[in-house]
Amino acid sequence: MQMGPHYFIPHRVIGKLDSLTTKLRIVLDASSHMKNELSLNDCIHSGPSILKSIVGILLSARNTPFLMVADLEKAFDQVRLQAQHKNATKFLWMKSPHSPPTPDNIKIYRFTRLPFGITSSPFLLAIKIMRYMEMASEAINDKIARI
Repeated sequence: MQMGPHYFIPHRVIGKLDSLTTKLRIVLDASSHMKNELSLNDCIHSGPSILKSIVGILLSARNTPFLMVADLEKAFDQVRLQAQHKNATKFLWMKSPHSPPTPDNIKIYRFTRLPFGITSSPFLLAIKIMRYMEMASEAINDKIARI
């Protein structure tokens, strides 16, 4: 028996003709809903805003002799979903887009990692980063947390 809530996230493909590496990108729409129904984003608590203000970050960066920058592009892929929440991130995939949508041509997938585009994703990622900094005690962690 499958646990937890169930939701199929609608998605579409966005093409980037000028890209050298990624020609197609899948975009999830967790805010979509049927008439008189709730979307996934409507049902999920987004969490409090714990991210620092960009203005505050820029102002404090001007007062320090060094600046550290990090690219967290793949960070959402590092946050695992708990088993009871994976069914809320299901999506349908057609094996052959040129064939009709029959049961033999449709596959159901579930995310095991936190997908980008869900209301709570920024909060969950920020909490995970803070938790990692607590677990791995380094001198720089306090400076990162203060910014």
